[in-house]
Amino acid sequence: MKKILILAVGLIAFLFNAHAQNCQLQKQLFNQLQNSNSQKLMPTAGDSIHVVHYDITIDSIINNSVKAIYANTKLKVKARVNNVNVISLSLLKLSVDSVKSNSTLLTHTYNDTTISIYAPNTLNINDSIELTVYYHGKPLTDASGWGGFYFSTGYVFNLGVGFAADPHTFGRAWFPCVDEFTDKATYDFYIATEPNKKAFCNGILIDSSLQANTNNLIWHWKMNQPIPTYLACMAVSSYYTLEQNINGIKAQFATSILDTTKVKNTFVHLPDIMTTYINSFGPYPFDKIGFSMVPFGSGAMEHASQITIGSAFIDGSLTYESLWAHELSHMWWGDKVTCETAGDMWLNEGWASFNEAYTREFLYGKQSYKNYVSANHKTVLQFAHVDDGGYLSFINVPHAYTYGSTVYKKGADAAHTLRNFLGDSLFKIGMQFYMNNRAYGNANSYQFRDDIIASTE
Repeated sequence: MKKILILAVGLIAFLFNAHAQNCQLQKQLFNQLQNSNSQKLMPTAGDSIHVVHYDITIDSIINNSVKAIYANTKLKVKARVNNVNVISLSLLKLSVDSVKSNSTLLTHTYNDTTISIYAPNTLNINDSIELTVYYHGKPLTDASGWGGFYFSTGYVFNLGVGFAADPHTFGRAWFPCVDEFTDKATYDFYIATEPNKKAFCNGILIDSSLQANTNNLIWHWKMNQPIPTYLACMAVSSYYTLEQNINGIKAQFATSILDTTKVKNTFVHLPDIMTTYINSFGPYPFDKIGFSMVPFGSGAMEHASQITIGSAFIDGSLTYESLWAHELSHMWWGDKVTCETAGDMWLNEGWASFNEAYTREFLYGKQSYKNYVSANHKTVLQFAHVDDGGYLSFINVPHAYTYGSTVYKKGADAAHTLRNFLGDSLFKIGMQFYMNNRAYGNANSYQFRDDIIASTE
């Protein structure tokens, strides 16, 4: 076992420093975007405060030429340091009507990017305050065209990252927040819809009830596990709810009633893939498995417990099986344990890309896995440095290449190499130790390395 430790250190050190030796549909198209085009957010509110919980209420959605929401968000905020007098929250180019603490109106300023709220009393470490921000307006889609808030005929939904945004976390497109990978909170959602529509969000559905003085419905969803802002979601349409029991876990598909057979056929291997993930990475980390079908042609987004996926990819065949398997694996790789920074994105996306190949082995045999891995390895050697402007390590990847070939394809290559080196028994021990040790928190690449070494020594 000592030999394994020494070799593992050498292997992972080599992988981390590969630059010194010289999505997929969902997130690969914009890896050439430069920071000059990004919607820059001045950080870092999370250094001084932490949001423990969000209550997001969308009172009204106008899905026509107006394309606007009327909303309020209640936040339970806790101070991380002493002498906090101003609370900074991110909200992108919406109109802030007022800010209150309980019934007290608070002074605030807003510059289309940051709300600066003047606390009624100085907050010291672990002091908390509840704030409610009332706002309205037209939520934005990211400048890249991938991410943000979408209004489409009959649909309203969000995608939680922005490829051109800096940081890429994009909760601020539709609610005030500390928009950072490392600030995780629980959520309640209260989404108003017309009576013939449904809202789907993270977590479990508590109830639907009539909105006061209207014929609309309020859909209350509760997310019990803490997640970062980019994994929070909503999708509204004239949905039919298709439910299944998968390995003892409730699965809910928000789909058209005309597409239920397509859903069943596309996801026919969902029980097998769930078994593979649970056996390899540990228990499923959330209260349900969820997929919302939306009119989006560029892939899917791994919102925790409620993946948003383009309807075109749920066509009744197995053509796009690797796409939803990739997103489902994010429930562990990215959602249960989230990369600490965008520069560590391979811990999310490299491993989800690896799982595209990994699941093939259990569905279609070892040779299918090897063929997938070999093809990816060839692509890495031949094109990754071309796609990403040079030979990059997959840690501290520049912002412009967060969703590039180095992260997805080279990251998957490294995951395969680690599995091959450790062997399946130690591989599963290492992966489950990492998932348990960092559960519902964050990790950087060095912490990942240390957890694997500690658990396989």
